[in-house]
Amino acid sequence: MKKNKERIFKLVMMCFMVISLTACGDKETNESKETTVEDQTVLETETEEETKPYFEETHEVTDVDIPTEVDGMRPIMTGLCKAMTGGTEYDSSDALFYWEALYSSINGNTWVHPDISLSDNGAGYMVPKNVMEAYAKAMFSETDSLLEIPETMGGIEFVEEEDSYMLYSAGGYVGNMEITSVETAESGYDVSVAFRVKNGNVERYTFHMINEEIEPFSCVVTGVSE
Repeated sequence: MKKNKERIFKLVMMCFMVISLTACGDKETNESKETTVEDQTVLETETEEETKPYFEETHEVTDVDIPTEVDGMRPIMTGLCKAMTGGTEYDSSDALFYWEALYSSINGNTWVHPDISLSDNGAGYMVPKNVMEAYAKAMFSETDSLLEIPETMGGIEFVEEEDSYMLYSAGGYVGNMEITSVETAESGYDVSVAFRVKNGNVERYTFHMINEEIEPFSCVVTGVSE
């Protein structure tokens, strides 16, 4: 009888131990699951923060009706914007500004005059003199003839035997110009633009232009105001 009681006691103790171990196992599993979920949440949060851009660029959303004549002047306006960056004034008598604007209107633009071609060595563009004169006239309405290239101006030279200008291609940030408004003026347009420079700042200019056919352009710039 005594032995039977001992056996029953041992069986009860074994059952109790099994139940205890099972409970502990479930607890550890639940804790493991909770830790995994929590770690995953933290990881997802950190990943989202790391993939966010350092800043979100914003720009004006404008719905501007741009006449064909004005749209065709984009290379001219872009060249002038780049040359005026930093506060330089529009001045057709300033030879350095004059040639920097002309150079910038051709180099780095996807639109080029059909008579402009790549140089034989692929280092830049060959621009016939008459094409350069058209660019200059569209950019500076008072231009009668091309100014001499100043000695301090790099990246461009006149090739006499070709009767053309050689523009050596240069990389770097060209700038982004957006037309923000177009107003009809006497015999032409007043075109306001926003020009984003390399450091992210936006410079604003208003181009005053009149209708005048200087192939391939349909307008000429008479002045620029800020």
